[in-house]
Amino acid sequence: MTKSLVYGHDARFEKAMCLVMQFRMGIERPILASGAWLNIDDTDLSLSYLEAAIIAFKDVGARGVAEFEEWINDVFASHRIAFRMVDGEFVPITSDEMHVEVVEPALRLLIDSRFEAAHGAYLKALKEIGHDDAGDAITDAGTALQATLAALGCDGNTIGALWTDARRRNLVAPHDQNLINGIGKFIDWASADRSTTGDAHTHGAANRDDAWLMVHVVGALIVRLARGGTRGVIGIK
Repeated sequence: MTKSLVYGHDARFEKAMCLVMQFRMGIERPILASGAWLNIDDTDLSLSYLEAAIIAFKDVGARGVAEFEEWINDVFASHRIAFRMVDGEFVPITSDEMHVEVVEPALRLLIDSRFEAAHGAYLKALKEIGHDDAGDAITDAGTALQATLAALGCDGNTIGALWTDARRRNLVAPHDQNLINGIGKFIDWASADRSTTGDAHTHGAANRDDAWLMVHVVGALIVRLARGGTRGVIGIK
């Protein structure tokens, strides 16, 4: 399938792939022969090569990239590999339904240039889950929410201050305050737990399920906020 994508662009694709691996992935001497990828036993490295290939395909103007991404996701799903490609980047998944209804819409909405910082933080939260670092994932999800509020024009240096301004702008309703209070306490708990134990794997520390809970709640909230509108009544728009 990759050969058909780069037909007529072979030399350009090889050069683009090399540049992506070196300057975006930080791999000094990338392996360009796709057959050799089968011998790579490092999951992160394998995913990096696939991400680089998607970027290189787009750089050379290859057709059928979307279909290639869909094919990758089908292969991963058939082998029960807990990653999914969304717009050229791999993110871990915990539930197909939650991923489709919350995570993917959040990432796609945040591609808007206004939300660049929020997109980076939310994607980092997902990747931290993949690295089994729940505490950092929770913190990064909170950062994504802060960045989203800031991108929408809200003023403040903390989630609380940003939320207060969001209420003033009618982006959220007064009865939404309990939601943001809960998110803030969740972040504080994860931060305090890590600073106390000093080890993300210590008994009692935030775990993977905690991180997914935070990422899903924040993702759903980001989707609501990024889609616009005002919040004068109870319910998600």
